[in-house]
This record gives sequence, structure tokens and C-alpha cells, in this order.
Amino acid sequence: MTPKQLFRGYAFILTAAVLFGTTGTARMLGTCAVAPWITGAFRLIIGGPILLGICLVFKQTNPKITGKPPGPGRQVFALLGASLGVVAFQFAFFEAVSRTGVAAGTLVAIGSAPVFAGLLGALLHGETLDRNWALSTLLALSGCSLLAITGHTVAIDLPGLGLALVAGSGYALYVAAGRSLVQTMAPAKAVGLVLTVGGLIMLPLVWTSDLSGLTEPRALVTLAYLGIFATAASYYCLTAGLVHIPISRAAILLLAEPLVGSLLGICLLKEPFSLQSALGMALIFAGIAVVAVGQGITA
Repeated sequence: MTPKQLFRGYAFILTAAVLFGTTGTARMLGTCAVAPWITGAFRLIIGGPILLGICLVFKQTNPKITGKPPGPGRQVFALLGASLGVVAFQFAFFEAVSRTGVAAGTLVAIGSAPVFAGLLGALLHGETLDRNWALSTLLALSGCSLLAITGHTVAIDLPGLGLALVAGSGYALYVAAGRSLVQTMAPAKAVGLVLTVGGLIMLPLVWTSDLSGLTEPRALVTLAYLGIFATAASYYCLTAGLVHIPISRAAILLLAEPLVGSLLGICLLKEPFSLQSALGMALIFAGIAVVAVGQGITA
């Protein structure tokens, strides 16, 4: 893989992490009147059709397949797996946070995703988990831990922690299955299908829920932002990055998400900033740097 391809992969993945990182702040500012999982469901319901519409208007080029192409059964399995992964994350993450609090829920869910993703990458795609992966994961998880506990009381709730692990595995499942999908179809088409199927799975529950809190203009604008930018654009960037970056490395780069979320919380929501927060951010940067240096040496 050339340095140019690696740079494109890093740029896509880090852009996805930045967009993902705006989700919590946007929800706090605009859609707090409804259950968090409903906001997550609308992200899929809005984002999926938008990407499919773009694919209809603008021609998407499928990647060139080298070697034996994967069978249609495997691609259908990957599509269902990725869709179930995004649905599991929407449900399990928000319920975990409500049980354990933001600190423990975020730490376990987002922090466990690179571990699950690395294992799935090794199992499904034959990727190698080397010392660089272990070191970068340790640094980034340490940074996430410091960010998560800053200014929060960590509550221990075993069912909640279990749900957080389910959320982390769902996140990783999307990354691993998405890597399979982009082997045969354009990233925009792959993400559009995944989000649309996920939205259809969640639609019956949304239909029977109380949506009165979404009638205000601020809530509608927030949902539009979340669906277009924090879902359609972010998942597109993530999936496009997976064309160039191994799953295990991509999952570590995505740990920039809580870093962005913390910075936005400090700047816009007046959350506390301390030496502990600064150290946590520095450790996440260090973990990302180890991934970049390791991949650069390999290239």
C-alpha cells in the first residue's frame, strides 16, 4: 500500500471520528426531549436514504476485484451483519449510559470496540495483531479512561456494563462487515444499504413511540444535522477509509471520537477541563501516532 493510499485512509477515518464526536453535543443542544435511542434511530432513517439517493444521482464505481470475488451469500451476510451492528449500537449504548452513567458506559462501549474489531479483523480477514496494535490500543484506551472519569462519578452496574460491551461489539461488527462490503461495491452504496436496512429494523419501534419532542424547529434541524453529517457523511468516510486501512488500525483511529466529544463539551457545554483531561487527550493522540508510524514503516 502506497503512502498516498494510507494518507487517504487516515483522512477518511479521522474525519469520520470528528463527525461521530459531534453527536453527543448536538443531541444535548437539540433533541433531549425524546429517548436517546429514538435520536439514534432517526440517524439511520435519515442517513441511509440520503446516501442511496446520492448513488442514484451520481454514478458510483465499484472497486476492481482481484482474485476470486466473494459470493452473493457472503455479501448478504455482511450486509445483515453490518446493519445489525449499527442497530445494536444505537440500542445498547444509550441504555448502557442510562444505567451506568456517561463515564463507565462510554469507556466500556467505545473502549472495547478496538479490541473486538482487532479480533474480528484477524478472524475474518486474516489481519495481524502486532505490538504496534497492542501499544496503540493501550495508549488510546488509557486516554479514553481519563477523559471518561473526569468530572463524573463512575457507577458499577453489571447489566449496564454488559450492554456497553454489546454496543462495543456492534460497533466493531459494522467495521468488520463493512470491510467485506467495500470489496465489491462502492462505499456510498454499501453504507446507504446498511443504514437503510438498519433504519427499517428500527422503524416499527419508532412508529409506536412518543415523538412529540421532535416537533420543535431546533429538534428538526438537529435531526437533519445528525442524519446528514453525523451519520451519512461519517459512516461514508469510515467505510471509504476501510478500503485503505486494516480494521484493527481503523478502530484505534476512531478513538479520536471521544476526544472530539470532550473538546466540544468543554467549549460548548461548559464541561470541566483539568490536567487529567489534557493527559487523556495526549494519550489518545499518542495512540493514533503509534498507528500512523507503524503503518508508515510497513508501507
